Amino acid sequence: MIGTPRLRFSEHIWVDEADHLRVEETDAVELTRRFGTPLFVVSEAQIRANVARYQAAFRRGYPDTEIYFSTKANFNPAVRRVFTLAGAGGDAFGLGELTINLMTGTPPAMIVLNGSNKAEPEIRLAVEHGVAVHVDHPEELETVARIAGDLGRVARVAPRTRLMLHELDAMEADLPAGAQVGPGARVGNKFGMHWEDTLAVCRRAVDDPRLRLVGLHHHVGRWNHDPAIFAAVVREQVVWAARLRDELDGWTAEYLDFGGGFATPRAEGLGPFGNDRDAPPIETYADVLTGVLRDELDRHGLPHPRLIVEPGRAIASDIAVLLGSVGIVKRFLDERTWVSLDVSQNLVVNTLTMAYHYHAVVADRVTASPAPPVDLVGPLCSFDFLGQDRSLPPVARGDVVALLDTGAYCESKSLQFNALPRPATVLVSGSTVDVITERETIADVIGRMRVPDRLNV
Repeated sequence: MIGTPRLRFSEHIWVDEADHLRVEETDAVELTRRFGTPLFVVSEAQIRANVARYQAAFRRGYPDTEIYFSTKANFNPAVRRVFTLAGAGGDAFGLGELTINLMTGTPPAMIVLNGSNKAEPEIRLAVEHGVAVHVDHPEELETVARIAGDLGRVARVAPRTRLMLHELDAMEADLPAGAQVGPGARVGNKFGMHWEDTLAVCRRAVDDPRLRLVGLHHHVGRWNHDPAIFAAVVREQVVWAARLRDELDGWTAEYLDFGGGFATPRAEGLGPFGNDRDAPPIETYADVLTGVLRDELDRHGLPHPRLIVEPGRAIASDIAVLLGSVGIVKRFLDERTWVSLDVSQNLVVNTLTMAYHYHAVVADRVTASPAPPVDLVGPLCSFDFLGQDRSLPPVARGDVVALLDTGAYCESKSLQFNALPRPATVLVSGSTVDVITERETIADVIGRMRVPDRLNV
């Protein structure tokens, strides 16, 4: 470690004695001189630390727990590889994410394939490698069985359940559209099967030698940061597990997978409208989930299966920062100041879809006294707000601004509106820096597009 940290945003993203932002041993401003902006910067050590923390948190209350990284949060192969080396399995959604998990060495026995409309190629790849398929519809089970027969394999399957969650009917979500959590999970959720279809799928699976029924899966997602959501999901899922035991001549699950949806606390603000500044730490979620799970399994006379959780946003947000350069600084009638960055909402799409808050700092004077609040904006032909009423020290063209907690759902959701090339990503390990995503060019943006010859006459 270089010097004494003045401030830590995570274990390995910190502020040095010169008031510069560092990712591990590497100065953020120096990275922009080497690689340009915008630039995603990922900390390898932070990935490893996060996996170890999550494993410890859940295994404290339930030793037979596995952490499966939700690949959709960040499908960069180098990032996925570090998660694999750290001991995390994988939640894969679709052929692309499944391929990335397999190519980066994630053990197939520690991968689950999710999705509401799976195509045959991804099912075939999963069955070939022994990846568990989380079945979302009875028709899908027939496809899995047919492919397993063609391959001469026994496919591992588990239903994705659509719990009613009446226990949460009065709970409000804090997402921009607003919703009640229980009704939202029933009405606005395309995933999973109701009880009758779940029972039919399980009956079919235990009777077919091409299939092996291995567990149950339910993912509630992030509605708000109240751990009571997970307690309600666990209680109802265990009831379904007990009912299946009674209906299926004593069948019991090898694992229960409760998905992700954990919030990420950030004192400076994170999540929809910055609401996750008040979120509890992962240890609180783990204690609630594992405590209720143990009690409910015992109450229903069920053995203790393996527990799987699939964190994405929670385990990956703080592994990265997004660096951008200041361009035009515009003031209007002494009322508003707009600080224009070369970062856009193309790179932080959740600011649009979820009113997401990303804390911003000036990379070479992180804790300097702030000027009057400014609005951070990008170059798109839209309002392109990156952050409104932000307290930053005075800035001028060429300064570097960092958006924290951009390790999840940023690179993986990035867009090309206004034909803007997407940025490079670098992986930092101590003082070693490797490019893991090449910077896109204009030729890359338009390279798949064609003008028919008949239009060129």
